[in-house]
Amino acid sequence: MNIILYLIQLCHQLYQQNCWLINFICRYIPLKQWAFDDSHSPKYQKFKVDKLPLIQPYEQDWTYKELIPYWQKRYGKLIKPVGRRKECDIPEECSCLRCKAPSIYLYRNNGSKGQLLCKVCDARFSPAEGNRFSSLNLRCPYCNHSLVHKKDRNRSVGPCIMAMRMAFQHLKELPENFRFIADGYSAYPLAAQQFFREFGNKFKFEITQVIGLTNEDAVSKEFRPYKQMIERLNRTYKASYRPTNGFDNYDGANYDLSLWVAYYNFLRPHKIHNYKRPLVEDDVIKNGDNMPGKWQLLIFLGQQTILQMQQRSSG
Repeated sequence: MNIILYLIQLCHQLYQQNCWLINFICRYIPLKQWAFDDSHSPKYQKFKVDKLPLIQPYEQDWTYKELIPYWQKRYGKLIKPVGRRKECDIPEECSCLRCKAPSIYLYRNNGSKGQLLCKVCDARFSPAEGNRFSSLNLRCPYCNHSLVHKKDRNRSVGPCIMAMRMAFQHLKELPENFRFIADGYSAYPLAAQQFFREFGNKFKFEITQVIGLTNEDAVSKEFRPYKQMIERLNRTYKASYRPTNGFDNYDGANYDLSLWVAYYNFLRPHKIHNYKRPLVEDDVIKNGDNMPGKWQLLIFLGQQTILQMQQRSSG
């Protein structure tokens, strides 16, 4: 009995010590910071991924053959084919993606823009966009909303190489202390390897990557101002681009960008340059009393340049 009593007391003491240790750890040791401490290291960043989307099966046993008799029996309404006023331009092989109704039950819901409406199941769909009534549906693991493909991301190694070529087009070789400052995008080192492979040691350079938004290491602290210059330029352009609400085609976007570059380089005063233009301070443009007048002079100079180029090519 004495041994059993001694063991019980010992267990009770150990339990009290465990409670004290747990209380001490919860108060004074930040376990949450330990879990992600390696993500701030300049040598290693913790790889994190989002939760996988939820796969929801979409099973539908009925078709238009069962649905038409059901509407007639339940509501006394017989669904007839679409009465058309002119010849149907919907292909005969086209059918409803939801209930498989043939083309005689379909009509265009928004004219020539491509959306069809089924008269049987009231489904709206576009044959060119694929079947959204497929057997599987992907949903967000956080809000449970259906996931829809929005865009393919048009950024890769090719545009990085093109940007470097445009920057190096007037150089026969790089300066001795040349540095290329970039963000953490992985395509820049691959583009630098392509230049070394094509031109050799004359265009061999290392990529200095400034990662994140805060200075967590010495490299980011030293070279972040160079990255911020580009980010400031992007924010300035986005401020002028946002009110346009996008463009219908690439030509409109290219025209807008060309006009903005001309305005930024030749017309817009910059505080960092003592309120002067960053590239050229032309005497002709100075004579413009206001901004529309400066635009007219800039267009006039552009026209003169085009005429000179045409005369040279014809001669």
